[in-house]
Amino acid sequence: MPKTSNNDPALIPENVSSNQLSYFVELGPCQPNPLELEDKVFPKTFEKNGKFRSFHASYYYKTVLNQAPCKRWWLSYSLSKNKIFCISCKLFGLPKAKKTNIVSNGSGDWKNISRIIENHEILPDHLHSEISRSLFSKNLRLDLKLPLVLSANRQVAENRQVVKIIIDAIIYTARQNIALRGHDESRKSLNKGIFLELVDLLANYHAPLQMMY
Repeated sequence: MPKTSNNDPALIPENVSSNQLSYFVELGPCQPNPLELEDKVFPKTFEKNGKFRSFHASYYYKTVLNQAPCKRWWLSYSLSKNKIFCISCKLFGLPKAKKTNIVSNGSGDWKNISRIIENHEILPDHLHSEISRSLFSKNLRLDLKLPLVLSANRQVAENRQVVKIIIDAIIYTARQNIALRGHDESRKSLNKGIFLELVDLLANYHAPLQMMY
């Protein structure tokens, strides 16, 4: 994995447009695994006490009693800064939330990182950001699916119209006691029979039928 990525939280601008907001929400948090990194491990920081500390992928998940670990969608690791950020507050936070260190500068205090994460995710301002992110994500998915749904509904409506026209043609020929089939119903035939010729005529005035026929 490169030293930076498109969803690197440190590279997200302070003010984003609506299009950029949708883009970053779709990308999701930057949560690389060690094996994806250049040296296969998170960078280590040397501390004054002589110890080396680093970020760990386990922080991507919150441990809940008697439940499976819950993914922290807000926690985003910066490849360029070797710090973690809260992208929920960075993208959706109120001014007060945006000023917190884990949002504006990121945190690389690996010694106290567990406490920093746990304290941040219970803040009212953070919870407000999480709710805003969740609602935006749901609306975004709906916006992406809506054209497909409308297209499918339109196709169903057109198919129903085509079937109705064909049924009307059959009923008409039946009432007139006219044989449906012709002697030669191939496409090259000059006279395919009453039914197909009737459908061919009606198709001139109905685009969906013409496309299917």
